[in-house]
Amino acid sequence: MVTSSLNFSSLDPKTFIAMQEDRKGTLIDIRTPAEYAEHHLHGAINFDFYSVDFEKQLENLDKTHPYFIYCRTGSRTNTAMDIMKSLKFQEVYDMKGGIIAWEVSLN
Repeated sequence: MVTSSLNFSSLDPKTFIAMQEDRKGTLIDIRTPAEYAEHHLHGAINFDFYSVDFEKQLENLDKTHPYFIYCRTGSRTNTAMDIMKSLKFQEVYDMKGGIIAWEVSLN
C-alpha cells in the first residue's frame, strides 16, 4: 500500500524494499549509530537524526535522486521527510512502521 503526497510517499515494508531496488534509490537509516550497529538493512547508510549536523548531511545530497529512509518505528521519518521537503528534495519514500515493521513482515 502506498500513501502519497507529491513525490513523498509512505510505503509498507515490502513495497519500500521493492521500490528501492527498482528505482536504484539510496537507502538511509536515520537511527542512532548504536541502533544502526545492532542491525540495519543491507546497503543502508547512516545519518543520525539526533545529530546536530543531520540537516547539513541532507543538504549535501543530490536533491534529484530518489531516497528511501527508515528509522525504528517510523516516527523520526515523519520529521525527516518534512526537513527534506523544505530542502527541495524531489523524491523521498519512508518505510511505514520502520525497521520494526520490516522485521514483522519477514514472518
